[in-house]
Amino acid sequence: MFKSIAFSLYIFLLIISCTNIDPDEAKYFDTLQIGQIPNDIHFENLTEREKKMTEILSVAESENGKGAFINNRSRIFLNKYKNDTIAKIDSSFITGAPFPCDCFVKNDTTYINMSMGLMGGISIGLKIHNDIFESYYLEYADDVKQYKSTVHSEFSDLILVKSKRQNLIINQLPNQQLNQDLRGYLSFSSKKYYQSNITNKLDTVSIVGKAYFKCKTLESTQ
Repeated sequence: MFKSIAFSLYIFLLIISCTNIDPDEAKYFDTLQIGQIPNDIHFENLTEREKKMTEILSVAESENGKGAFINNRSRIFLNKYKNDTIAKIDSSFITGAPFPCDCFVKNDTTYINMSMGLMGGISIGLKIHNDIFESYYLEYADDVKQYKSTVHSEFSDLILVKSKRQNLIINQLPNQQLNQDLRGYLSFSSKKYYQSNITNKLDTVSIVGKAYFKCKTLESTQ
């Protein structure tokens, strides 16, 4: 799986277009902590796959450049549940899948986007405004409309769901300044959505995941 720049930009624009952060929206579990990232030393030690991605994605940039993969990356762990039963998922999400991580500042909000896609893809997104944050899970299938946000909604080739439980630990709050070093750990459980299966019936789906990330903030041009 390779990063699609167009896919990453599309996801970023989609998250920006979502409704503003609502501090009063009910969640079962919602915490934000500032401080040391748990198991950060393990995240700093690159896996073999991350070393390869560093070589591939940093060819056109200085190793220490603010856009280089080594400074803007994440490690994502996911479990997918269908009809309250754990479902098969790519094995890389069990051991930790390396994703690029793009962080943008727009007005008074910082957007963190961890996405990978080619002929479909997956993204985990964050919006942070002051000490309030929201997290999202997005899945996209190229040319196949298999997702529904509700049982009665139309099928779509893309699903974006907010988290019902979310916990964010971050090294410092974003200050809306460029080139700020952000490091964090997000754990979340998504709200439910619906996906058609091979028998054309609907599965009720939810995602439970966690992500380590690091990035240098850039200015949004959108």
